[in-house]
Amino acid sequence: MDIIALFKAYAEAFELTYEDDDWSRLEPHFAPQACYLPGNGQTLNGREKVIAYLRDNVNKIDRRFDSRTPSLVDAAITDNQFKLTWRAEYKKEGLPDLVIGGLEIATFEDGRIVHLEDIYEPEVVAGFEWWMSEYGDRLV
Repeated sequence: MDIIALFKAYAEAFELTYEDDDWSRLEPHFAPQACYLPGNGQTLNGREKVIAYLRDNVNKIDRRFDSRTPSLVDAAITDNQFKLTWRAEYKKEGLPDLVIGGLEIATFEDGRIVHLEDIYEPEVVAGFEWWMSEYGDRLV
């Protein structure tokens, strides 16, 4: 399977998981020794920790909004990596929209993600932190 197909399968599984909360669906997409750098200074090692972090992050942020619309801005492939520049718009009634974006790099070996990294520009982080400080307490 090529890198595009592998990443597309993972992304589709993630979106289905977002809808039905079946996080076991992601297990086949990550190697047991997978490593994730979520862009906040943490490093998570091991498939279970990676999936647990993704689940917790979705529950702490994404699901507190009325809607979430992710979109692809750009993509590139190098050797065994898929690099995706993305944007997401979050909406909550009565609040201004939150728009964030970043770069995600997925490295594959033997058809599974072995390294996943999210990179955010400093202004994106600052904008997110400002939005959360202003409106985060109104997300329920």
